[in-house]
Amino acid sequence: MLNFKKSIKPIIVIFLIVLFALFMSPIFQIKTINVNGIQDITKEEILSITSINEGDNIFLISEKKIKKAIKDNHFIEDIDIKRSFPSEVNIDVKERVVRGYVPFLGSYLYIDENGRVLDVKENYVKSLPLVTGLEFDNFKLGEILEVDNKKSLEVMVKISQLMIKYNLLEMAMYIDVSDEKNITAKINEVTILFGSEDSLDEKIRIMSEIIKTIPEEDKGTLDLRDLNKQIVFSYIT
Repeated sequence: MLNFKKSIKPIIVIFLIVLFALFMSPIFQIKTINVNGIQDITKEEILSITSINEGDNIFLISEKKIKKAIKDNHFIEDIDIKRSFPSEVNIDVKERVVRGYVPFLGSYLYIDENGRVLDVKENYVKSLPLVTGLEFDNFKLGEILEVDNKKSLEVMVKISQLMIKYNLLEMAMYIDVSDEKNITAKINEVTILFGSEDSLDEKIRIMSEIIKTIPEEDKGTLDLRDLNKQIVFSYIT
């Protein structure tokens, strides 16, 4: 039995050496990196955050370090790393996307569809909804906006999600949620009266259909407060 133990040790050592050499072999050097699910973030930014590069050993990717690194990036909710042996890595990104802007002390808060503050800048570049009427004194990047009129924030979130549903995010729209029972909006020269949040899904859908038929230069009011009544666009001359 003693001789057997002595003879097995060199075999184990040789096996471990061979296994290590195999793991470190060029066969397992990363040759292809696919990044999926990104919209506003670039592939280069994701590779910088994850520290995954072509030529790295596929076994040495630390998902724990990557999870820790993305906590500092407010635009990333989660990242999933999938290895396709021997040399391909797929990075699935769950991205937080800017869905609107909230004015604050001469700047604009970039918010997602849940009311989370992703960034703050002095201006904005995309034609996304601009929301006014939220009452707050400060904010924290990466966190849901804390407002005094929480119901108004809920309304804003609901409208943002409906704008996504009906593909209206590229429409320059100004929304006032200061009074959740009298929600108003403006697109071009048209003022939209939503009233309360009741039937808001249907109101947004109808608005999206009607607004396409109104020339940009036309001024007027679209009253959607009561869907049981005839919907009329009133021109302002």
